[in-house]
Amino acid sequence: MRRAASGPLSTRGAIVIVAIAGLIAAIVILREYRDLTFFYDEWDVVQGRRDWDADTFLRAHNEHLAVVTVAVFKLLFVTAGLTSYWPYAVVLVLSHLLCAGVFFVLARSWSSNETAVFGTVVLLFLGTAWEVLLWPFELGVSLSLAAGMGAIIALGRGTRRGDAAACGLLALSLASASVGVPFAAAVLVLLGAGPGWTRRAYVVAVPVLLYGAWFLAYGNSSARAENIPQVPVFVADSGAAALAGVFGMSPEIGRSIFIVVAVITVAALLGRRAEGDRIAAVVTVAGVMWILLCLARFGIAEPNTPRYVYPGAALMLMLLVILVGGRVVSAPRARVIGLVLLAASLTTNIGLLRDGGERWRGYSAQVRAEIGAMTEIRDHVPADFQPSSQYGPQIRAGTFFAAVDDLGSPAWGPDRIRTAGTIPRLAADEVLRRAGAVTIDPAGEPTAGARPPMGAVVLVGSLTAGPSAGCVTATPLPGGTMRAQIPVPAAGLQVRGAAVAGGAPIGVRLTRFADISGDPMVTLPPDGSARRISTRWVATSSWRLEATSATPVILCSVR
Repeated sequence: MRRAASGPLSTRGAIVIVAIAGLIAAIVILREYRDLTFFYDEWDVVQGRRDWDADTFLRAHNEHLAVVTVAVFKLLFVTAGLTSYWPYAVVLVLSHLLCAGVFFVLARSWSSNETAVFGTVVLLFLGTAWEVLLWPFELGVSLSLAAGMGAIIALGRGTRRGDAAACGLLALSLASASVGVPFAAAVLVLLGAGPGWTRRAYVVAVPVLLYGAWFLAYGNSSARAENIPQVPVFVADSGAAALAGVFGMSPEIGRSIFIVVAVITVAALLGRRAEGDRIAAVVTVAGVMWILLCLARFGIAEPNTPRYVYPGAALMLMLLVILVGGRVVSAPRARVIGLVLLAASLTTNIGLLRDGGERWRGYSAQVRAEIGAMTEIRDHVPADFQPSSQYGPQIRAGTFFAAVDDLGSPAWGPDRIRTAGTIPRLAADEVLRRAGAVTIDPAGEPTAGARPPMGAVVLVGSLTAGPSAGCVTATPLPGGTMRAQIPVPAAGLQVRGAAVAGGAPIGVRLTRFADISGDPMVTLPPDGSARRISTRWVATSSWRLEATSATPVILCSVR
């Protein structure tokens, strides 16, 4: 019998590898936090959880108990404020490292050092779950997962102290996120498989009773009975998405891997392997989690949604660890295969993490520009004004300004908005327009003797003085469309089509931050009637008007 070319990985070596990988992962993840700010659900906490009463901590968030997340955010509010997102990023990354560390401890107790290292490194760089890694609001998921795995570790000690620790950790898991619910079911499975389960039943009973009391007082459920027929397919798709994320492969290959893993798992359970209780526990966590997810979210979110992949991938890694068992993967061929799979996983996952960071920065830039524009006109917007309807629909002027007055603001100022990308600048202009910083009213002839508007530029066509005092006429080239830009004077501008046969509609767009482009803000009729376009609340010198038409357009200053 051939001896392995190298011995098994030592525990010290495994710990060193995981520690170095954790440090690198933290750097890689934190690098993607540049220019990020609060997103979507986080604004609910910023604006609606500023008191210190029981309702603030226990009120359900989208039917979930989020007391730990709320507590962490509130501590960060009073220590770090809202001006910087980095403290929130650091806390989330620490929770992720904690989750990976607990996974490593559990995996070592169930398998070999080599297998534990492989699974932990994959989890550390799980870019397919980039939402959980880049959105501090999701720290509840990683904490709930870590506490749930910790409860299983503590339970495995078989001591009174271990059982008490498992009880507390299970309560923490339930208080962090709904991932704790399937872990409660798994702990019950493990208790039932061991001796003296009636004496140890409090490990599950106490946390579940506390959770049940919360649910009766504050909870609600979005589970729908009509989703029950979808459960088998949804569970299979969730498992495939989790395994695809683990190996950095396509969903199609993930389905094939899921079938193979499912067959091996069933065979292990039927074969009454010694690890059967552990396999049953992990399958219980994954199954209950995906069933509940299907009942509540089918048709709303896909199984491969990044924030759902994180716990699913961790559980699939846990299952693979059990199936590999205590086999020492030290043969050169086995290690080469393992390193190839690990390299493929890391390459894909780190790429997806970077893609997610780029997407998140786009979201953040738009929100910061929108709240920056609203801040510029804060004395003129109503309390219920909503600057963002896409990435921060919870933001309302009244509660937003109350929060940032106490905690600082992540909003961009005008100078920063002007250097942003096209979409944030357009979004800022849209906020000003919706808030009423631009007015368009019917108007008559311009006041006689008014000075012509200054600084007009015809990008396509020609510009001439007249036809009356204070006016200029922009004329398109034959068969073309005129396009003119002009600064808006303090008193505003009058715009109308020339009195010619077959006059064309006039497209008008007014901007403060963006390059003038895109769809018209308003289209004026080709009937020769004039419109007065004015700006208010912010410096008029920074506004520009663009008019486009296939027939001449008359632009007049207003006095």
